[in-house]
Amino acid sequence: MKKLILFLFLSLSLSALSQNNLGKSDDGARIVLSTYIPDQIEGLTPIIQSNLANKLSQIASANGMGGASNSRFIITPNVSVLTKDITPTAPPMHAYTIEVTLYIGDGIDGTLFSS
Repeated sequence: MKKLILFLFLSLSLSALSQNNLGKSDDGARIVLSTYIPDQIEGLTPIIQSNLANKLSQIASANGMGGASNSRFIITPNVSVLTKDITPTAPPMHAYTIEVTLYIGDGIDGTLFSS
């Protein structure tokens, strides 16, 4: 009888509940990336900032990580202007060569996860 009670006690204590209540989805499905565009990027008009934010949101959504704008994890660009040229046409136009680097990180702690 003691062995039966001990067996029941051990079997009930080993079947603990986990903190995962979302089924079989992996942890990557629970991470939400929000877009953050810093104001310090040189020469970005509000229209360009909006287009860049929309494109980053599309990238995150296409990979199953898009979501609300108040999440902890962010995707942010670093835009570097490499060259500025004025074309010799009428009317003169500006041609920019830029380099865009995307960073994914923790927006609260400042930890960089990927670039």
